[in-house]
Amino acid sequence: MILAQSIMAQKDLVAPIDENNIINNGEIYNVKIISDKTSEELKEFENQKINDVMWVIDFYEESGNRFFEVFVTDPPVPKKLKANEEIKPEVPAFGVSGFKYEYIKKNTQGEIETLMVNFDEVEGVNLKLLVSLVLGFFVILFVWLVYLKKTNRKRKLKKLKKLKAIDLKEAFDKANSRSDFEKLYDERRYFIDLFQPEEELRDFFSIINRIQYKKEWSSQDMASLKKAKANIIGLRRRSGV
Repeated sequence: MILAQSIMAQKDLVAPIDENNIINNGEIYNVKIISDKTSEELKEFENQKINDVMWVIDFYEESGNRFFEVFVTDPPVPKKLKANEEIKPEVPAFGVSGFKYEYIKKNTQGEIETLMVNFDEVEGVNLKLLVSLVLGFFVILFVWLVYLKKTNRKRKLKKLKKLKAIDLKEAFDKANSRSDFEKLYDERRYFIDLFQPEEELRDFFSIINRIQYKKEWSSQDMASLKKAKANIIGLRRRSGV
């Protein structure tokens, strides 16, 4: 359809910038401004609807001419009139000259608010810089949280290791019989993992493993265990116990 125009009554107009005069709803176009308004006054129309189907995104000047970048919306829905109600025509801020509007069935009205958010300039704020700063903050925060988690884990492990070293010391100090040593052996995996790679513990449990299935432990077996037991003192010292 040809957009309605009234050049005689409308002194502010927008026109095609070249011979391509077809516009579709849901699209963005650059249009030439025909107006006596100052550039400062035209700048104020950014993010405003200037007629039935055009929403101004940006104002700019180029080669002595002035232009709007506009988003073309769906045509307005006819208003349902009440009984005896008359239509009061509204004069648009800018009339149109020379455009042919071709409607494509789709909803573009809901995009206006999004366009306002996407294209509205905030004075003094560089969007790319802001995004970079936000991303940088979250990267630093993530690294810091990972560091704290690792540090906290090491601190807890050190504390646990020290407590278990105390338990191990007490168990070793009290271990004199076969049943005592076998109880220590039952918990070997826990202690070996905790103090890995402490060779003193491995040697001690290795001796128990060699003799645990004997019917009787000889005096030589007990002597080997007591010697290995004495070597655990070095482990206790390194653990600060």
